[in-house]
Amino acid sequence: MEKKKQKRNKNVMHRTTELLPLLRINDRGYIETKTGILDVFQILPKNIKAANMDEQERAIYLLTLFYRSYKDDFKIVSLNYPTVTTQQQEHIRYAISQTENETYKYYLKQMLYELKDIETRSFEREYYFFVFANSVTDYEDKLMIIDQQLGQVLTVEEIDTEKKEKILFKMNNLNSRIIIG
Repeated sequence: MEKKKQKRNKNVMHRTTELLPLLRINDRGYIETKTGILDVFQILPKNIKAANMDEQERAIYLLTLFYRSYKDDFKIVSLNYPTVTTQQQEHIRYAISQTENETYKYYLKQMLYELKDIETRSFEREYYFFVFANSVTDYEDKLMIIDQQLGQVLTVEEIDTEKKEKILFKMNNLNSRIIIG
C-alpha cells in the first residue's frame, strides 16, 4: 500500500507585520491597530495583606464593581523581569578597590557574590492593563471609566512609548529577556 502524498501549502510563510494587528504608536501615546486602538498602562501593586480587613473588603468590592460594570475588552498581564543590580555591584567593586581592611573586603566580596546571585535568580513582577477601543472617542470614554472606577482601588499609571515598545516586544517574543527600568 502506498501512502497518500499530502499537499503542502507553500503560502504558509507570512511576515510578522501581516500577522500582528499593530500598526504604529501615535503621537498621543496609544497604539493604532488594524481594528482600533490599544493602550498599555502599568498597575502599581498594593500590599493587600498589610491593609486592615475593612480596606481589604472595600478593595474587593470596588474591583468586583469594576468587573461587573466594565463590559468591554481589557487584559491584565503580569510579566517577570530580571532584577537589575549592576549599580550596586559597581559601588561594591569601587568600595573593594578603595579599602585596605581585609575583613571588610571579605564581606564586600560576599555581598558582591550575593548581588550577582540575585541578578541571575531573582525576578521582579510588573502588572500591565491593556485597553482596547474602536475609536478615539471610545478610547477616551474608557479611560475616564478606568480612572474613576479602577483608580479608587489600584494605581494605574501611563507609561512612555519606549516601555510600551519593550512590553509589546516581550509579549510577542516570550523567550526574550529584556530589562525595563
